Amino acid sequence: MKKVISISLSCLLSANFSLMAHDLPKLATNEYGVKQLLLDNQPYVMLAGELMNSSASTLESMALKWQHLKDLNLNTVLLAITWEQLEPEEGRYDFAIVDGLIKEARKYDLKLVFLWFGSWKNGTSGYAPYWVMKDTKRFPRMRDEKGQNLPYLANFTSALTNIESKAFYKLMDHIRQIDSEEQTVLMVQVENEVGILGDSRDRSIMAETLFKKDVPEQLMKYIVKNEKRILPEIIEQWKAHGKKLKGSWEDVFGNESNSLADEIFMGWNYACHIQEVASAGKSAYPIPLFVNAWTIYPKDPIPGKYPSGGPNARMLDIYQLAVPAIDVLAVDNYNEDYISKLKEYDRNDNPIFVPEAVALFRGEKWSGPAKAFYTLAEYDAICFSPFAIDNYSVYNEKHPLREAYKVLKNLMPLIVKKHGTGQMRGFM
Repeated sequence: MKKVISISLSCLLSANFSLMAHDLPKLATNEYGVKQLLLDNQPYVMLAGELMNSSASTLESMALKWQHLKDLNLNTVLLAITWEQLEPEEGRYDFAIVDGLIKEARKYDLKLVFLWFGSWKNGTSGYAPYWVMKDTKRFPRMRDEKGQNLPYLANFTSALTNIESKAFYKLMDHIRQIDSEEQTVLMVQVENEVGILGDSRDRSIMAETLFKKDVPEQLMKYIVKNEKRILPEIIEQWKAHGKKLKGSWEDVFGNESNSLADEIFMGWNYACHIQEVASAGKSAYPIPLFVNAWTIYPKDPIPGKYPSGGPNARMLDIYQLAVPAIDVLAVDNYNEDYISKLKEYDRNDNPIFVPEAVALFRGEKWSGPAKAFYTLAEYDAICFSPFAIDNYSVYNEKHPLREAYKVLKNLMPLIVKKHGTGQMRGFM
């Protein structure tokens, strides 16, 4: 299909990682078969919180937040770095906010996870640079059935893949230059809750042409080889249409009301784009990368009601094949049945990572502590992080998350020692 970056980003790599004083943050499997995040070769579990979307857009807006975050007993903060701010004009990069955030985090002895808001954020393209969004010829939009442009950048465009890959490379290379010794930044998220909203797939002329072409051979071989491992929903659909070894997306997966063919098609294209962006970043600075998912809710199980083609549990197999540069598929878990969503991501050697939790929009304020204990103990998770942690009206000195994180911090040597032993349980 697509995507060849027109420049060899790996050739730009100037770091000699073997000379670093400390090993880089990495994921490694312990003796009991559980993946752990290692910082300087020691297990590290993120007692984290994620800021609201634009909270970290200025150093001034962050100034009063750091002490608050420290007082909540966080050890890690998740916050956004946006493409529009990093590259306001094509080829001109501004790292002032990156430098400032890292500097301030160090003052408070906090680790960071950067969330790269690039071509897509929650399905839309609201954080892409203006110069990208205005050039619809070079960077075309997805379209609806009426042929109208949607506010979403098309996910099959080599020009977009190339230019975002270059920007992400620049970000990661800059982090390497200023942080490879102190290692304040532990991980980076690539995009945010990708997927198309309002329809199960892009209806542009180019997308329709690609949809009618054969499913990539790489994907077909993977399905055949891993028939017993892949999600039954995908395998049963494939079987129902004759277990074809070749054919269009509709020929292979059908066109039933669940729109599985549409979603796999979109997922494959998102994943191919993310693979190139992530690979470019890792060629500059190979710390762990992850993607996060807007999950499927039982009340709206139709692709398009949730972002179709995102790394939700239904697409986990597709992403694990197409995006080897991504280390974790993370679940943004606001579900009433919180436990079932964790189970959906606990397969295929995918570690549990919850970058967003606790549905304040439903008036749910107090569930964070219980979910933290349960997630870290029952699933050997590498991160638990309520969203909007800087909402002081909720997360203040009276919130029980503060004491919960204090207890978990004290227990942490025992928690990481028991990862994978079966001797630790969580209750909620």
